Amino acid sequence: MKVLILIIAVIVAFLSIAAGAAKILAAPQEVQFFEAVGVSATWMMPLGILQVVGGVLGIPQKTRQAGVLIVVAGFLVSTAMIFATGNVGFGVSSLLPVLLALVVLWLSRKEAKPQA
Repeated sequence: MKVLILIIAVIVAFLSIAAGAAKILAAPQEVQFFEAVGVSATWMMPLGILQVVGGVLGIPQKTRQAGVLIVVAGFLVSTAMIFATGNVGFGVSSLLPVLLALVVLWLSRKEAKPQA
């Protein structure tokens, strides 16, 4: 079970770090997306940092739960923005990383509970 949790955690972390890096580096498609939503591009950097930090914290077992909660928050903000553009299909598919992160959180908490 630990290996499965780690594999999913690494996948979620990679997705979060990649999404955050694109925002931190002000990738043209990210700038265009923020403009389309009507959100100032100055919000890209904090969201990107949030996603990178969450991804990094989501890998080690000691910080995984906090990291995954940060990742979920970052992806939910991004998903809400996608829905705001009217792109329902992409918005729904953007919920997949959120679901994967919640699975990691659930499995991590289940594993951390002391067996009675």
